[in-house]
Amino acid sequence: MVNTESNSLVPQGRTAIIVIHGIGDQNLLDTLDNFTRGLVDYFGDKLSFDLSHRLAKRKQANDSIWTESFVRLTSENSQADWLIDVHEYYWAYQTEEKVQICEVLQWMQKTLHGTFKFYDQHLDMKVNRRFPLRKLAWLIYFFSLLYPVLRVGAWLGLSTLNLLPVGSFFKSAWSYSKKLVIPSIVGYVGDIAIYTTTDRKSPYFNIRRKILAESQTFLEEILHDKEAKYDQVIIAGHSLGSAIAYDTLNELCIKTSLDLNENKVTPEELHLNKIQGLVTFGSPLDKIAFFLREKVAKTQYVRQRIIEQLTSFRMQSSVITDQTKLKSFFRKNPVCYQMQHLKWFNYYHRKDPISGNLDCYEDVNNQQLNFTAAWGAKAHGGYWKDPNFFDSVAKNFLYEKPQKINSVKQEINV
Repeated sequence: MVNTESNSLVPQGRTAIIVIHGIGDQNLLDTLDNFTRGLVDYFGDKLSFDLSHRLAKRKQANDSIWTESFVRLTSENSQADWLIDVHEYYWAYQTEEKVQICEVLQWMQKTLHGTFKFYDQHLDMKVNRRFPLRKLAWLIYFFSLLYPVLRVGAWLGLSTLNLLPVGSFFKSAWSYSKKLVIPSIVGYVGDIAIYTTTDRKSPYFNIRRKILAESQTFLEEILHDKEAKYDQVIIAGHSLGSAIAYDTLNELCIKTSLDLNENKVTPEELHLNKIQGLVTFGSPLDKIAFFLREKVAKTQYVRQRIIEQLTSFRMQSSVITDQTKLKSFFRKNPVCYQMQHLKWFNYYHRKDPISGNLDCYEDVNNQQLNFTAAWGAKAHGGYWKDPNFFDSVAKNFLYEKPQKINSVKQEINV
């Protein structure tokens, strides 16, 4: 690309951006492609840069080795010392076809009933808020009853299209009938149902744990990359990917607190101060915190407090804790490392039903985007093509020299 590089708009330092996709039928490198094209379009008339495909050996959580493909943006000016690497954490294959339709419907019903209880306990506008949700609950209930009938009916209809049904036609007709009967959104909800499972007795809990283990390992691999030697790492999560990004950082805070308390590593070996940004867009984090978090009885204030401290990264304590029982107890949080240096920017659109202002978390810079899009899926997927989104990310993270912090211990609450 041949452009004139503006001195006032030159990226600083060596930056890694890890992008995490959300729900839906995602393919490998889709998210990498979307985010990189957004950066290319944004920088197109501002910088003279080169775009290249790079390879790197990475370690998985089970210590096996795999080859990562990522993209690097560098200046065409050999005197400029900056680079931006875009990495993708791909997790969709771990949830694909893992949950049955009946289980998704049961999960949706359970979630809605939990929502009713939440409104009863916390909100004054119970009737107005509960009524549309109650109608949705009944709709899901009747669909779950009719589903077997609809499925058999669709199968019979497809079978009659063939005058001499032989071979595997019946099997293929049965598989295709599922696509006809089940709304596409059910597949998306299946991803949420699997990932938000906190019940260790559930068969899906291990899937969630594996997704987080791989995400955390990938982040640590990027932090310790000896070839790239990044000055800063930015984690960007779209939709449910924002929850994975948040949970990964929360798990890292727990691990770091244990390692520092047990003197297993020195602060310099951790490189965690390189994690200087969290970008969430189209994020359902507030909705997950309100409606999908683990339900705890008010009388179980010990269990309640432990769960709060295990999910304490930037969380408003008032969201899940009845403080009246805990004034004299649990004064010190064992999860002492909280990444106070990290900047968190959350982007949402008023026509995106999944996203919104994040009120359950502390120190979040919420920014509303106003790109033109219809309500629903169009708005939820519109961030990738919005130049204002990439302009904000660049100005908040890429043009300033990465912050240098001398010690991880400066981040610890004593």
